[in-house]
Amino acid sequence: MRACLRDEKGTFVAALTIYCEAAMIIVEGEAWDLYQDIQWISSLGYHDVIFELDCKMVADDVHNIVFTRRQANGSAHVLSQEALSHASRSTFDVIPFCIATIIMNETP
Repeated sequence: MRACLRDEKGTFVAALTIYCEAAMIIVEGEAWDLYQDIQWISSLGYHDVIFELDCKMVADDVHNIVFTRRQANGSAHVLSQEALSHASRSTFDVIPFCIATIIMNETP
């Protein structure tokens, strides 16, 4: 699981990775990711958040979710690969090295 939190200007705020060994089909995994993301954002005290997912089936089934093609969601994709190297939950308050270039290129 991975998430990248940005402010309304697209500036990096925080990132989260969680490794999970559960066997799920893609849609279940994406829905579980969204649930974990909502829990994390809520624990940080944020409201009126726009979630972007690259799984159209989940995005279409949940209100207030924006579908984003994987190519436009590079930081989350790289974070999902990074999650495999962490045995537990990892929260980043500074831009993780693995996504630094992507974040710099995506920031307006």
